[in-house]
Amino acid sequence: MTQDVGNKRSKHNSTLGALEAWYRSNCDGDWEHQGGLTIESVDNPGWLVTLRLDGIGFPAGADVEKHSFNNSDEDDDWAIFSFEEGQQVLKAAGAVGRLEWILDVCLAEVGALPQYAGK
Repeated sequence: MTQDVGNKRSKHNSTLGALEAWYRSNCDGDWEHQGGLTIESVDNPGWLVTLRLDGIGFPAGADVEKHSFNNSDEDDDWAIFSFEEGQQVLKAAGAVGRLEWILDVCLAEVGALPQYAGK
């Protein structure tokens, strides 16, 4: 038997809750069928997060690359951010332990969270 724990705290107090709210707010019957959002594992190992932002109003020339880093002291601490302006696609990849941070940064960039300053 499963227990419903979803309403024991506000969903918007978590990264996943904020992601759900952002996704839901952008579903319009078309956008979610054309890619919307994907989270994939990659063989580095790590993660690839892709957000299709066409029709959402993402600012032109956004500097998402500023969040990229490679911690040379640790092989498993890295992140790469890019924005493909012509296709309105925000992509972020990073180490296994960076998924929540990557999602926080992506959500901050699309205005769904306050700017995320730390690594």
